[in-house]
Amino acid sequence: MTSNFKGTRIPLSFLLIGIFLWGAGGNPGRAMAAEVDQTLVIAQGGEATIFDIAKISDIPTQFIAKNMLDYLVTTDFDGNFLPQLAKSWKSSEDLKTWTFQLREKVKFHDGTPFNSAAAKFNFERYMNKEISIRSALFSVIAQIETPNEYTIIFKLNKPMVSFIDELINGYTGAIQSPTAMQKLGKDYGLSPVGTGPFKFKQWIRNERIILERNSEYWAGAPKLKQIVYRPIPDPQTAILELETGGVHIATVVPPEEVPRLKRNKDIVMMEDPSHTIRAIGFQTKGTPFADVRVRRAVSYGVNVHHIVTSLAGDSVVKTQGPMPKISWAFDPSTKELDYNSELAKRLLADAGWKTDADGILKKDGVRFEVNLITPVGRYIKDKEICEAIQADLIKLGIRMKIETLEGGTWWTKVRSAKGFDMTFLGIGPRPPEPATSPLSISFTTTGYLNHINYGNPEVDRLMAEAATLLDKEKRKALYFQAQKLVIQDAPALWLYSDKSMVAVRKEVKGYRHSAVRLSWLYNDVMIGK
Repeated sequence: MTSNFKGTRIPLSFLLIGIFLWGAGGNPGRAMAAEVDQTLVIAQGGEATIFDIAKISDIPTQFIAKNMLDYLVTTDFDGNFLPQLAKSWKSSEDLKTWTFQLREKVKFHDGTPFNSAAAKFNFERYMNKEISIRSALFSVIAQIETPNEYTIIFKLNKPMVSFIDELINGYTGAIQSPTAMQKLGKDYGLSPVGTGPFKFKQWIRNERIILERNSEYWAGAPKLKQIVYRPIPDPQTAILELETGGVHIATVVPPEEVPRLKRNKDIVMMEDPSHTIRAIGFQTKGTPFADVRVRRAVSYGVNVHHIVTSLAGDSVVKTQGPMPKISWAFDPSTKELDYNSELAKRLLADAGWKTDADGILKKDGVRFEVNLITPVGRYIKDKEICEAIQADLIKLGIRMKIETLEGGTWWTKVRSAKGFDMTFLGIGPRPPEPATSPLSISFTTTGYLNHINYGNPEVDRLMAEAATLLDKEKRKALYFQAQKLVIQDAPALWLYSDKSMVAVRKEVKGYRHSAVRLSWLYNDVMIGK
């Protein structure tokens, strides 16, 4: 039996199949989603820490949280601002008053309403130094007003051109359920509640974290049923799991595996320029590195360029200081402290360090023996880079012990800002405005990621002044000055910026990789055949 359609004879069986497919989910793509297990499994380089934006400062946890939480403003894949929980916003001419009109009829995962009161609760919590690790950042807010249910007004105590970059977007201003936070108290970070496309389901430490589809998401339910995050610190193990189908996406890819993975017909390699900075930070208080001459000596005495190039190759971009090269405010005239072992030895001698009988430096009866803490597999070639630095330092008479730690344990220790002399620093991608860049958050005195206690009043002044200027070129000039000062102070060995590379199985459909967008989001992803 047949039926006519625009002159073409189509078997009725085909029409029935078509009706079935559309009825299954509204379109053929939804039908495919119904046929295939829509569980996406992701390998991350480290375990999560705590799901409370007021307390999160590590990137693996941020990447998970951003799939559960919304912000007032988000970004597109090119870094441009987009409305999210705020429909629109505006600032006063003096950049001291910022007004946001909020989206209506949005609910948190616990069923409670999102409104201006909920937004205000979150931001006042971020301002609270007893709760938030970023309270210094939010201290710019003098007052928050909510004239009606869907309007929130921030009044600042000084002009701030990067207000949206720094406090609203990024990793700082996520909106969480006030009801859940009040109900769960200190345990809230173990089971977060937001308004995002996925809801928290389960966390088994060092094994998996499961998010499930928010079928009532205000922007439309995601196609995936679940996302499973597996912490796999060893990148080689993660790649093996990827190739055998144990995971769909590997977020840490060893450089030596890239050529082979590109030849694998079941794997798609994706890469994107990144705003990250990876470095070895010196603890600048209570250690030999409190002396700038010593920090500069180590910077001259370690052949960083050779180490990074030989170990990480084309998977990274060698940095030239605390500003990523893809930033519009990177100073291309920046001069690094290039490798010069003889100059390094002279600086150490000037600082009072003399060679002991066994070749180790000694000063005032104290031998130059320091420790470095690092995760393994969290960053590209982290452990191997530390070992190469260790080999260069012993040539200078500095004995460095390497302590490898699980990602969460390492980050807890780094955040305490004590118990280490040196540490691998993984400063995550920031928005385009350098006021929120690694230069600001890690190398100003009050920067919330300044765990090495570095401080230079002139750097602080330059960054603070830049934040008040509308003129982009004037801001750039101040950023250039700040970069030069930080490089001369040598608070870190500058290593590389990631290319933000991930390996994805070909059955993953709709995923678009972006480093600029700050997170890996899966709203439009589905598993195909």
